[in-house]
Amino acid sequence: MSQEKPLRHVDFECQHCGHCCIHIIMHTPLGLFGMFLTPEETRLFPRDHIFPLYGAGLKGRARPRPAYIFAYQMDLEPCPFFDQQTHLCTNYDRRPVTCRSFPLVGSAAIASQDCQFLARFNVKEETFVINEETIREEREANRKGMLHVATHLQRQNLLWVWPLDLKRWIKKTKQDILNDLDTIGVKR
Repeated sequence: MSQEKPLRHVDFECQHCGHCCIHIIMHTPLGLFGMFLTPEETRLFPRDHIFPLYGAGLKGRARPRPAYIFAYQMDLEPCPFFDQQTHLCTNYDRRPVTCRSFPLVGSAAIASQDCQFLARFNVKEETFVINEETIREEREANRKGMLHVATHLQRQNLLWVWPLDLKRWIKKTKQDILNDLDTIGVKR
């Protein structure tokens, strides 16, 4: 007879460990990806560390590529705004949506396995849920980021992704893009 695991409610509290600010490059089955940025957020970081992430439409016959880019990525580790002595963000009030939504990641707003606070819980031995009241701001930031992506996914059939390790555009379906967003929650 199998026993059901008790559901434990957890109040999320950032530990200011800096793990999410130091480990920005994600190693996924699809390749290497940096921190997701909206076009407006690219101005926060050095230009030579900003790369396209998602594009849509089609331009060019000889060298097919997206007609426009709707999301970017940053490849610096650690984040240039991370203060290694205080473990705080020096640009906290203007930090990108990715930072505002952490530890929630991806289109399903799942809790990141990279969050050191959440790593304390043995997910194989206990089932837990984060109390909504303690992650309200993070959930809203995640919703805004995913809404930005969803707006472009609804308008286009042909989508593209730019893995940092390949340094070239790869054609993707809408479902592929959603799956990419959800892989952010995997261990790096």
